[in-house]
Amino acid sequence: ATDVPHLSSGAFDLVVEKSTIDALMCSDRHALAVASLLREAQRLTAAAGVFLSVSMHGPRVMLRWLRQACFGWQVRVVVLHEESEEGGQLQSGAAQRSKRRRNAHFAYVCS
Repeated sequence: ATDVPHLSSGAFDLVVEKSTIDALMCSDRHALAVASLLREAQRLTAAAGVFLSVSMHGPRVMLRWLRQACFGWQVRVVVLHEESEEGGQLQSGAAQRSKRRRNAHFAYVCS
């Protein structure tokens, strides 16, 4: 996932990673692994294309990586909520907001 030299640079209008970065973050050498993945994603994405990253990590963690000047990406964050019901009844407003935050995933649209 971090080195696919057989694919041409700019080969794809859309490059998607879903939770690969999340998995790499568990490694002792996560900084090198994440940087390698992002460099390769940028290389494979066409000049007018989009790199889409879906992660459980919030903007505080992910934007440090995605907004690095070397990538030159404009990054838009989309919060993806997992709606839930307990016992067939909707939760109260405060409980529902808290549950949403815990279950949120984020989509990072990089162009």
